[in-house]
Amino acid sequence: MSEVIEIYGTKVRLPEIPSEEFIINNNLPRKEQKWVRRELPSFFDKVEYNKKGDLILTAKQEVYAADEVRKCRSGVWYKIGGRYRYLTGKYYFFLQYYMLEDGNAPEFREADRLYFLFYDHWFNIDWCLGNIRIKKRRQGASSQSCSNILYEAIFYKNSNCGLLSKTKEDSKDTFTQMVTAAYRQLPAFLKPKQVNKEDSVTELVFAHKSQNLKEGVSDAQKIEEGHNSRINYKAPVLNAYDRGRMSYVLGDEFGKLPQDVPASRLLAIISKTLVRGVKRVGWIDMPSTVNEMTAGGGAEYKKIWDYADQFSRTPTINRTVRFFQPAYESYDGFIDEFGDSVIDRKSVV
Repeated sequence: MSEVIEIYGTKVRLPEIPSEEFIINNNLPRKEQKWVRRELPSFFDKVEYNKKGDLILTAKQEVYAADEVRKCRSGVWYKIGGRYRYLTGKYYFFLQYYMLEDGNAPEFREADRLYFLFYDHWFNIDWCLGNIRIKKRRQGASSQSCSNILYEAIFYKNSNCGLLSKTKEDSKDTFTQMVTAAYRQLPAFLKPKQVNKEDSVTELVFAHKSQNLKEGVSDAQKIEEGHNSRINYKAPVLNAYDRGRMSYVLGDEFGKLPQDVPASRLLAIISKTLVRGVKRVGWIDMPSTVNEMTAGGGAEYKKIWDYADQFSRTPTINRTVRFFQPAYESYDGFIDEFGDSVIDRKSVV
């Protein structure tokens, strides 16, 4: 029987622990059992494209790429600090392939691993349309949501993704510095071909792209998933995303929207694009630090929080759920070498 753990009041069932040979770091001494972002093998130093601009992988490259796609889809087990830890596919993608706006790779944090487990649980609940997440500053929640937008566009076909923040400039900065910058640094086998202008600062549009095996395997053509997709940003207005179908929306700093854009009303409008009839077709993330109730959007954000109370009823009133971690979780300067929060101790181990 697989283990069930509780994360912010939600019982999350983990996958079965696999055989030891499939657990990364299992054979290392405890002190060396850490998350390490791996460099691409040298045989990816050169990749080829055909005249249509479609990627051609050698058989060796294909084997590696297929294994990485599997990890991004199904997750992976690691041994970190003597503990078996399951990383969801989205968290693995974030740690291994997403690049932060400062040019650094994300670091493993146990608190973030737990969030991604919580997120995956509710993402797989049909009635749930999204997640409201109160956060402390510099926690990385926006980066994680931007990584999830990229994931959606890469791994699912015909995805329509968008983001907005507290001002139009903030929306643009999040899009250009956190989404498009990370997209451009993805490895070729995870990077859908962009069909609009490469220097576009308003939208990424991905085409259908064929990926072909080289070295005599001429009939092994396949269409990669995640294409015919797009990601854009909008200014924070009530009609930003009010029509069509949205696959993934990031409402960044949703607790700081202008007072003429009530957050609860905006959520109600966007929610209509996340369903087709009674079927859920999209998701919304709403991470935010929070101002005073009288300052931009604070009281409206609290309305969403109150109506997203999965502890009192399910489905919740607004079909979203709430998530909160105390500020001492993953607090800078109090994180040990294995990514665990150091709580009620005088120094980092």
